[in-house]
This record gives sequence, C-alpha cells and structure tokens, in this order.
Amino acid sequence: MITSRLVIVGMIAFGATRCLSNGQQVASNGTVSVDVEFQNYINVYRRLSLEDFSGSSDYRSNREDELVKIGYTESSSEEIVVGKSAKERALLAALPAWGSISNGTLNTKSDIEKIWTKLAEEHVVPVWLGSAWIDGTRLACNGFNCTNQLQTLSMLNYFAFCKRIADAAEGDALGHEANQRTICRMKLYYAGFETKYDRTFGIWRITGTNAPAAKSPWDG
Repeated sequence: MITSRLVIVGMIAFGATRCLSNGQQVASNGTVSVDVEFQNYINVYRRLSLEDFSGSSDYRSNREDELVKIGYTESSSEEIVVGKSAKERALLAALPAWGSISNGTLNTKSDIEKIWTKLAEEHVVPVWLGSAWIDGTRLACNGFNCTNQLQTLSMLNYFAFCKRIADAAEGDALGHEANQRTICRMKLYYAGFETKYDRTFGIWRITGTNAPAAKSPWDG
C-alpha cells in the first residue's frame, strides 16, 4: 500500500510540473520558473559536444617532450616499458599494431574492444607509439592529481578509441560514442577538470582545472 501511494504521489507531482528542454519549469497554474542548475548542465553538455564535433578541443603536443615528462625513453632497440603489472603488459601485448586495427574486420575490432574495455577497468589508457602500446595513463593525467577520476578518464579514452575505429570503418552513425565521450567529459568537468584531445598520442588528456588560466603542474 505504501508503494502504491508513492507511485500516485509521484504521478501527481509529474502532472503538476512540466520541464522544458531549456531548463524552464511550468507549474499547473501556468507559472514559469527557471531551473538554473539544469540549464547550466545542458549548457555544459552542448559546449563539450560542440567542441568534440568541431574539433576545437583538439591540439598537438610535442611527442619527445611529453614522453620525457612521464619517464619513457625509446632506446635504439625500440624497447619501451609498457605497463606496471604483468596483467597490464599482457593486455597491452594482446593489442595488435594500430594499422592492423584500423584495417581489420568487424570481428577483429570487436575482440580488440573487449581487450580495451578490460584495460579501462584497470584504469589504463593505451597509447600507440608506432612500435608498441604503452600505458599512457600518466600522459592522460598530464601531471594533475586525478586518482579518483581514473575510471572516467580511462572510459573517455575507450570511447575515443571506438571513434577512431568507427572513423576508419562505418562511422558512428547513431552518435553513441560521441554521447558517451561527452558524458565522461562532463563527469571530469564537474570533478574540476578540463579535457582536450591530444592528436599526437590519440588520447584525451586533462589540460587544466576549472580555475581561470589553469595549466598542467608539469609546465611550472
């Protein structure tokens, strides 16, 4: 009986107030009010979606400088430290070269996405350096303390990877990956972090906080 009452009360409340797409609420008596928080939420979503669609959030970093910052060095034998744990190294080693991924079959891509999902669950952001996959999580964090947001950052880059596969094949016809990227970026935004897509490494990186003129701690 209690559950039924809650459902009825909820239906009455829903009928008494209508929410418009612009964040305005219309009460049963015709009074219009503005839900500022909801409106701000929609504005952030629109801004981030537009940035992603237009490429205005893209930039290119200096490959050599960035690798030095995170302690990676490419020796003459092209041997690179790829991961922190045996599990990470095994997952990264299971990924084929990027050229094979972009030209692979749909079944191959599906298998690769499964590996990438496991890497995201391990909070790993894979980065292809031309000869090997490495754990690029420190690159993605970019010197910021974002330990409690690693899952979101990893998933953001998982959906970025899905986009790269889609672009090389049939395209993101339904906009699923684009929507998921925006949601991940919104989570990071509300956690205090700004993100941009680094075309040098093919990953989304934290580039600042919501504070004015914020920059990476690595930049001094």
